[in-house]
Amino acid sequence: MKDSSRLALGGLSASLSLTLMLLTYVLPILTYTSPAFAGAVLLVMVCEVDSRWSWITYTAVSLLSLLLLSDKEAAVMYAVFFGYYPILLPFLNTRVRPAALRWVIKFLIFNAAVVSAYYVLINVMGLTIEGLKEHGSIVLWAGLAALNLLFVLYDRMLVVFFTVYKNKWSKSFRKLFKR
Repeated sequence: MKDSSRLALGGLSASLSLTLMLLTYVLPILTYTSPAFAGAVLLVMVCEVDSRWSWITYTAVSLLSLLLLSDKEAAVMYAVFFGYYPILLPFLNTRVRPAALRWVIKFLIFNAAVVSAYYVLINVMGLTIEGLKEHGSIVLWAGLAALNLLFVLYDRMLVVFFTVYKNKWSKSFRKLFKR
């Protein structure tokens, strides 16, 4: 693929990801789903170009999200997990064996990202968690457990999207960008 095509695809991916992130203005309930889908867009970059260009796109979307979004929780979640995980996923799924080790690594990455994101959100940006004072740390543990279940679903969704894209849509997409 020519550099001009890579740059165009990177720009399109960044603009689509940022548009998905901006949907949190319209529907604040999309705080977690917008970053998840915005990150999934980067799988196309990984498939069609390479991970280096995907990292550049991820960095651009992360910085613009942190600067432009009023929903800082969504922006931080994209920057610390949802943006880069789709870039790591093909590497983890193809190079890390056995599957049990792969899942341990995935859960470590996810939990480290969630803990660091909420550390930044609470201690730097002043986010308050409802119910924390009344119920104590059980709220945090229950929330983390629920997020881990959602992470498994997100991982599976990305794998299915990646497989369908590679097997069905990639040829049509490549015709648009004429390698």
